Amino acid sequence: MADYRIPQVLKRLGILSYSKELADKINRGVLILKGSEEEVEMRANMVWAVQLMYEELKDRMPGILPIEINDHLWLLRRQLFPDDNAHHRTLTTAY
Repeated sequence: MADYRIPQVLKRLGILSYSKELADKINRGVLILKGSEEEVEMRANMVWAVQLMYEELKDRMPGILPIEINDHLWLLRRQLFPDDNAHHRTLTTAY
């Protein structure tokens, strides 16, 4: 659940926001180092946002799993923002 596209769609939906400095790096395609504070915070906040969505939905949608929310967000990005390429870039095998 650490896809680089999930923070992108959460940002576009107004769920996540970046500092001006980080947003500038992402927009310019600057490499965000694996394990850096910026990369870890981005991934952790994405996981936390999905968890909060899960907490809101689990009683209304019994059996839903956080990974299904993650997958829905991934598909939603493809549907709503197919041409948006402003996502963070990190060289890693963890995604």
